[in-house]
Amino acid sequence: MLDDRPDLVVIQVYITSARRAYQIADHYRASGAYVAIGGLHVTSLPDETAPHADSIFLGPGEDVWSQFLNDFSQGGPKPLYISTVRSLIGVPPVRRDLIKRHLYLVPNSIVVSRGCPHSCDFFYKEAFFEGGASFYTQIVDAALAEIDRLRGRHLYFLDDHLFGNRRFAGALFDGMTGMGRLWQAAGTVQSLLAPGLLEKVVASGLRSLFVGLKR
Repeated sequence: MLDDRPDLVVIQVYITSARRAYQIADHYRASGAYVAIGGLHVTSLPDETAPHADSIFLGPGEDVWSQFLNDFSQGGPKPLYISTVRSLIGVPPVRRDLIKRHLYLVPNSIVVSRGCPHSCDFFYKEAFFEGGASFYTQIVDAALAEIDRLRGRHLYFLDDHLFGNRRFAGALFDGMTGMGRLWQAAGTVQSLLAPGLLEKVVASGLRSLFVGLKR
């Protein structure tokens, strides 16, 4: 039951959650809250989303979110924000103290990159990252610091292709070796065949890998 009365509601929408997301957005707008919506589905179908939101976001949100918050605090948010700058440098750490860990099957999920270096025709990447870089990573030290803040052993990397930048991946796995972590991620068969990478992956704690195959 949605009986709280926030000033601002922010929703990230996938196609699988769109109908429920719009119901929640409509509920809060009717109660007087300001509703901002972004994500893959919104970027693909902004005209469908717009009637359910006060502001919509197209593309990644790192560069436009602070702009929106500034506009909102000054009483003049825009109806549309479009990402143009693609970088994870300087992005503040996730406020994991706000996460109710007991409600999640895998509370230690983490993302250290955006997008993918490949352009598979079934993938969302080209539409979502239109107008800028479609694959970029955190600085290795920032990624390792985020991992170090996570409680417990198990990690779930939600990156589309954790191994997409071999130099970054190799340095990340070197840094994770000795942390005692067990983790899973997504990647390609070809990426694991890079000389020396598989050994680093195993040493750093990989236990399962999701591989997408394209016919």
